[in-house]
Amino acid sequence: MVTNAIKHVYDNNQKIKELENQIKALKTENDKCLEKIYLSGKTKQGKYSVVTKINTRRVPNPALVVKELGMEEALQYASFQIGKLEKVLSKESLDELCDVTETITRQVIMEE
Repeated sequence: MVTNAIKHVYDNNQKIKELENQIKALKTENDKCLEKIYLSGKTKQGKYSVVTKINTRRVPNPALVVKELGMEEALQYASFQIGKLEKVLSKESLDELCDVTETITRQVIMEE
């Protein structure tokens, strides 16, 4: 039973900060190791390998959509959802109106 709940929360917050620092240090160490792995070109070692996944996300740029469609028509698609815009624009022209971001995730897996 906790007799001083405020102190208990404070102590837990201190532990959380310590764990967050440890996690940050481990992530930094992993990033350095992954950099060495890719510089060496060896992404497989024994039953361990590094898998790279790239996720691309398109977000319509409102100013460019308004410029392309005009204000009146653009307001019909005020949320500028990709699916709806694809119905009135070609994929190529829509790509030009989007801010594209890529997320690269590298994960070490173990084959069984």
